[in-house]
Amino acid sequence: MRAVELFPTARLGYAANNWLFYVKGGGAWAEGSSSGKGTLASGTPFDTTSSGSIRAGWIVGGGVEWGFAPNWSAMIEYNYLDFGSRTVTINNSLGITTFVNSFDTVNIVKAGVNHRFNFGSPMVARY
Repeated sequence: MRAVELFPTARLGYAANNWLFYVKGGGAWAEGSSSGKGTLASGTPFDTTSSGSIRAGWIVGGGVEWGFAPNWSAMIEYNYLDFGSRTVTINNSLGITTFVNSFDTVNIVKAGVNHRFNFGSPMVARY
């Protein structure tokens, strides 16, 4: 399954010194399909295919970000995506169609280093 976050998630956090602790949530969309090969007990090989459609779901997660130098930070984040359940139709080359109930969830761990560019200074009102 290919998961795609189409809209930004909302984050709510707590900043303490140069640390940011946060939780996040929002919508997620995924599209998936599959193909495979199998063998019957008699030794007859067959191919399988299933097509997917775009599915809506939700995402929840949390993380921590640490500012270790001016304009630099490191982060680690965990995300859980849930797309619910659906019936998947699997066709094979022997002409047999199978229906399988599929529960689609995704667990993602992200880690990274960020740099914030300062293109100009903040605006200051002068009276």
